[in-house]
Amino acid sequence: FHRSVSSECLRRSMSDGSASESGEEEGQDGRMSLLGILSRNPVDDIQRLLESETFAPDGESFWVDKPDVACIAVATAMAFARPDVMRYLLTDEACCAEVNSFLNFPSFSLFHERTPLGVAMNTKNADCKQQEWLECVWLLVEAGADVDAAAFCGEDEEDEDEEDDYVDQGDVPLEAAVENGLLIGAQVLRAMGATIPSYWPPLADLSRDEEPGAYDVFEFVHRSADWSPLHFLKWLPTWRTLELLRGDADIHERVTGVGTPLEVAQQLSAKHASAALVIQAASPWSPQTHHLWSKVARKHAVGVLLIGHLFAESAFALRDVQAIKDLWPIFVMPHAMSRASD
Repeated sequence: FHRSVSSECLRRSMSDGSASESGEEEGQDGRMSLLGILSRNPVDDIQRLLESETFAPDGESFWVDKPDVACIAVATAMAFARPDVMRYLLTDEACCAEVNSFLNFPSFSLFHERTPLGVAMNTKNADCKQQEWLECVWLLVEAGADVDAAAFCGEDEEDEDEEDDYVDQGDVPLEAAVENGLLIGAQVLRAMGATIPSYWPPLADLSRDEEPGAYDVFEFVHRSADWSPLHFLKWLPTWRTLELLRGDADIHERVTGVGTPLEVAQQLSAKHASAALVIQAASPWSPQTHHLWSKVARKHAVGVLLIGHLFAESAFALRDVQAIKDLWPIFVMPHAMSRASD
């Protein structure tokens, strides 16, 4: 098919190792194969793809035009969990313009009119490493991908005059994750701020017997409806966790059956970077934890520090001015800073 590439076809073309092993990266007509992206240097291969006039993901069965190359490359990096390829696509000057053009807009010619995050929920390879797949999702969101951007399902002429929030929209990524029974997909989308569609039916209306995979994902989404962003700590990257801590997130907010974000962090592995940040943020204020407090709290800390300096230089202070300035952040400021009043 000329302008429509299915996720299943993408999986077949990329999982066939024979082409990459034999080094056949170009078809007889000079079209390039996507197999080279993951088998060789992604920078060189993607650059060649962007410079080519036509492009064949499997080297022979179908082709797409140049504007779709970046979309194909992002989907492939997502499907096969290659954060190195994704990072290059999102940061390289030659690639990022192409990628950003469809980051939050459905690709009308590829992947059933889904956004890159929607594609991610439909193309995850069962053999790819979960952590690397998560990193790919994090990179997309960090680059500006909207976790609630819907796929396009066409316009309904009969309803074009009616006001409806989703009449011209298809599935949002979260719906795609539920339909595909992709629990990790729903977890990371909710962690990154995906909202639950208001038109979703209650959990009681669904049956586990009919679609057990989808039901389990749907059950998690409903169960997490009251969670704060930090309660999704297990699926948060460090940059997002830091944003939340420096915002108005409360590490002591308690949710029945889950506990507080601090308790969640304490239950995770000591190697979990985001959990380590939350645990560090729970410790008393210090120059080392200052960056983990909110903007208002950091301003308050600066004010308290200035008071200490003024006191040290006042007539009421002891003669050793520098000693007071050194001891003030250690013994006074931690008592003047509290997460409860942050």
